[in-house]
Amino acid sequence: MRLQRNINLKGKVYTKKDILAFADILSDIYHHFGEGVHSKLEYEIEFDDNSKIILNYEELISNKNIEIKKTTSVSMFFINNNNNNLVKIHLSIKEPYNSIATIEGEDSSWVHTVYTNIEETRNGFTPQRSFIWKGCLSYIISFFIIVIPLVLLYLSIYINMIEPYQISEGRITEGEVIQPYLIGPLAIILIMSLSFTQSIVDKLREVWPLVEFNFGPEHKKGAKRKRKILTHITIYIIIPIIIAILINWVDL
Repeated sequence: MRLQRNINLKGKVYTKKDILAFADILSDIYHHFGEGVHSKLEYEIEFDDNSKIILNYEELISNKNIEIKKTTSVSMFFINNNNNNLVKIHLSIKEPYNSIATIEGEDSSWVHTVYTNIEETRNGFTPQRSFIWKGCLSYIISFFIIVIPLVLLYLSIYINMIEPYQISEGRITEGEVIQPYLIGPLAIILIMSLSFTQSIVDKLREVWPLVEFNFGPEHKKGAKRKRKILTHITIYIIIPIIIAILINWVDL
C-alpha cells in the first residue's frame, strides 16, 4: 500500500536561500538511497521568457540565471524505483494553487519523516503578510465605492419623501434637497461599484500573490513595487481623507 501526503506551499515569499533549503532536503534523500540508476533527482526552473533549464544539485547552487532572469516556477523531483519512493516540490507564481510538496512511498515512517522535514522547513520561511493590508484596504475601498453611494441614494429618497413638509415648515430650503433626477444615477453608481469592488480585490491579489519569489532582477519584482506604491497612496492620500471626513462628521 502506497501512502501519499501533500503540503501546501502557498502564502510564502521565497528567497534563493529558501529554494536551496528545499534542494538540500531532496539532495540528502538522494544520497541516503545511494546514487545510481534506480534513483533520479532533477531540479527544473522556468523563466518569464518561456525558457527552462534542468539542473542537478551542483548546477543549481552555482547557476546565475535566477539572479538575472525572472523565475516563474521551480520544480524539484526525486524518485527511487527500488522502493517506489517519490518526493516532488513545485512552486509557481503563475499557478499558485498548484504549489505543493508531494511525498509518496510504501514506508509510512519514511513518508512521515520527509513530510515533517519539508513542513518544518517551509514554516521557517517568510510568510506573505497580506491579510492585514488586504483586509484593511478592502474595507476602505468598499466604504468609498459602495457605502457612500448607498448613503447618498438613501438620503436622496428620504429627503425627497419629506421635502414638501420640510420646505413648508422652513426647516430646509429647496437648494438643500437632493433632486429626484439624482436617484437614477446614484443607483447606477451603486450597481457599478459592486462589480468594481471585485476588480479591486483581484488587483490586490496581484499585490500580495499567494506565491512570490524574492530574487532575480529588482525591476521585475512587480508585486514588491506595487506594494510600495500602494503603501504610499494609503499613507499620504487615503488615510488623510478618512481623517478629514471623520473630523467634519464630528464637527457636525
